[in-house]
Amino acid sequence: MSAVLRIAMTLDAFLAWERTQDRPFEYDGFAPVAMNGGTVAHSEIATNVVEALRRGLRDGPCRAVRGDVKVVVAGRVRYPDVAVTCSPVTSDADILPEPVVVFEVLPRSSAAGDHQHVLAAWSRDMRRRSGSKPRARSAAAIRIRMHTSSTRPSRIE
Repeated sequence: MSAVLRIAMTLDAFLAWERTQDRPFEYDGFAPVAMNGGTVAHSEIATNVVEALRRGLRDGPCRAVRGDVKVVVAGRVRYPDVAVTCSPVTSDADILPEPVVVFEVLPRSSAAGDHQHVLAAWSRDMRRRSGSKPRARSAAAIRIRMHTSSTRPSRIE
């Protein structure tokens, strides 16, 4: 029987540690969490979302990025599949400042129910960041469901 060793880290300690690793890790507010790989369909859907967003955001201050940029929200570090920020950011930054929307591509398989916690966590963390009062730039989390045989989203919620 194997056991997972979880060593508590502060957010700053995690960020310093993760930058020395060979692969990205998320941070749950307590310890590093290993990330899983994806599929070609998952990647194509996320890329299609970014391309559509970039066309729509072309003339404004906002920009859309793929899932290899960290987002720090409510003391946690996550890698959303797609995120949008309207704040200034340098091209060498590894943390996306003040995301206004994040997108998660979830499989349509029976395991999709297991991914409900991902959307719930994003929604909770984004609400914490934006506060409970309505604001012009409040944040949102959006789930994209996959077709089983297509790289087009079947439903955006």
